[in-house]
Formats: sequence, C-alpha cells, structure tokens
Amino acid sequence: MKNKLVTIMKFTDLFAVRFVKEKLEFEGIDCFLTDEGFDSENQVLSEGWNLKVKSGDVEKAIKILLQVNKKYDLNKIQEDDTIKGLKKILVPLDLVHYSLNTCRFAFGIAEKMVAEIKFLYVIEDPTFSEPMQYRTSWEEHDKIEKDEAYSKAQSELQKFSEVLKNKIDKQQLNNVKFHFALHSGKPENTIAELGERYKPELILMEQKDSSKKEKEHLAKTTHYVIDHTKFPVLTIPEGSVFQNAAKIKIMHATDFHETDFNVLNKLLEIVESFDTKIYCFHFDVEHNPVTPDRVDRINQLLKKEYSNFDVQAETFENAYFPLGIEEFIEKNRIDWISISSPRRSFLYKMFHPDILNKMILSSKVPILIFPVL
Repeated sequence: MKNKLVTIMKFTDLFAVRFVKEKLEFEGIDCFLTDEGFDSENQVLSEGWNLKVKSGDVEKAIKILLQVNKKYDLNKIQEDDTIKGLKKILVPLDLVHYSLNTCRFAFGIAEKMVAEIKFLYVIEDPTFSEPMQYRTSWEEHDKIEKDEAYSKAQSELQKFSEVLKNKIDKQQLNNVKFHFALHSGKPENTIAELGERYKPELILMEQKDSSKKEKEHLAKTTHYVIDHTKFPVLTIPEGSVFQNAAKIKIMHATDFHETDFNVLNKLLEIVESFDTKIYCFHFDVEHNPVTPDRVDRINQLLKKEYSNFDVQAETFENAYFPLGIEEFIEKNRIDWISISSPRRSFLYKMFHPDILNKMILSSKVPILIFPVL
C-alpha cells in the first residue's frame, strides 16, 4: 500500500517540524503534518506533531532526514524570526464534504495576513454513542473501529491534499504555510479546546448551502465555538467568493460605545493588510437614537485616529433589525459583516431573540464575530 501514511518522526517543536517538512517537500515528497489526539485518553488533545509521508516515500524521506540532521541543529530553528512572526488561522473542515470556497478564503486571508493555516479534521469517534462495555472482546472491537476510522481519515486527508494542489493558486500554495490536525470527539468542543492551545488570530467556520437540518447543525456548532472562545470567528457561506484584488467593503455593527472601539481596533488588526472600506454601522431604534451631530463628531474622531484606514460612521433606520441589515448590505454592496458577540447570560438568552444564529443561517456574505469577554 504505497499510499498508506507512515509517521517518520515525532516533534515537540512546531518550528523544527515545519522546517523539516519544507526540506522534504522541496525534494518532491508529499508530507502530512498532523497533531492528532485520536488515541489519547479521555479525549485530551495530544502534545507534539507527527510528520507523515506515504509508505512508498519512506526510504527516500529517511535519507533526507539524516542529511538534515547532519547539516542543521533543529533545536535552533525556533530562533528564525520569519517563522516565529507568522500569525495563525484555524480552519475546521469536513474533509469529505468541504467547501473549496472556504479553502480559498483561508489561503487568500493567510497570504494577506502573513499567517499559517491549521486545517482541523475532527473524526467522529465510533464508540461515543455506544454503551460502555468492560469485556476484553469489546475493548478489542472498539480498537478496531477506531483504527478503521483513523485509517479512513488519513485517506481523506490525502485526497484533500491533492485537491488543494490542483484547485488553489500555485503562488498561494508556495507563499502560505499550512498543516493538518486530526482529532476525535465532538467538533464544537474540539475546535474550542484546540483554539485555546493554538491561539489563532482567526477561526474560519464554513457554512454549507445544504439541507435545513445540516445548516442548523453547522450554525449551532459555530455558535457554540463563538460562545466558548476568545478568538474572532469568520463564517464563510458556501456561495461567497474571496475578493483577492478588489476592495473589501465591511459593515461593522456598533452602538458607538467605548467597548465598540476596542472591537474596531481588533477588526483593523485583522484587515490592516487588506484594501478595505469600513462602514461603522449603527442601527437606529427609538430607545437608542444617534443624532446626525454625534455621527459627524464620530466621523471626525475616526478620521483623526484611523487616518490610515477608510472608515466612516453611518446610521440606518428600519423597524426590523435583520431587514435593516439586509437593506444596508444591498445598498452599499457589503462583502463582510463585522459584529461583536458579548457573552450571553441566562437572562440575556431569555429576553433576546437569537438574532446572531439567524444571521449565520441566512447570510450570503461572511460574518466576522468578535467574542467580547
């Protein structure tokens, strides 16, 4: 089985394993860097990384590894500032039914941000829903099922790698560093837990244009991640297209409170290398009016404090919040929505309809959500 993946080396330092991976790929060897947690006890995410190659490339890869070990001190690779300075993007994917749009967004954003990509595939553990058994034969049965699931995941990983090579722009493939993580468990829990360890600048969550049940499940998973992470989450509708060269128009929802400017600063950190037009959009309702004079003062402040960005404040009136957003998007040809999502207390959930969840389900443009602690 030439295409079976074989671990040729285990690392505890990401800089070193990435350095070795690039050396092997330069010699034409397909490499798969995974930090799987599939065999770890109690679903605890494993530490370290496994460098895998196809079984047919093992002999050649070992020879190159020996040369690399002889020529370089891998313990000093972490001192390379060009590697250390990379930002991070976490992209959970279903490798069987993934969206190429999400992959193109990931590479496009990573290239602009000078970031690496971690593609996360969460394997459904076949034993999760089964009753606990304590017989030796049942433990052996569980092991066989897990091994089969992991073998299938590695096969899907290879297919996904081939698709990236054929469908993603060649220059972006050369410019952007990426690797894989294989874990088992509940997707929403694993994404949140891995995010805490990986500490990405951005988490991309794909939203598929599929059955109502699947869309609701994806929206629920996304919402769970938003509620259990401190990192920005960008939802990617399946029909959206990343505009690599064009100016990106962003609608940033705000009430012009002091905390809202903190979120604006986070937004500008993410898009600072993009060509953007940002509308600080305030939805005007009766209990929280913003006068034209105040908008003028805010625009003067924005022009002074954010002179390097194209940012302006606007208000928009509509009796129904979601409809108002849709009208503003259509009127200004908005490409992204940016909003903050405060941690929701029990009372908040009781008395406020779940507008964010409805937006995730219905939006045709990406939504960038900033959890506010």
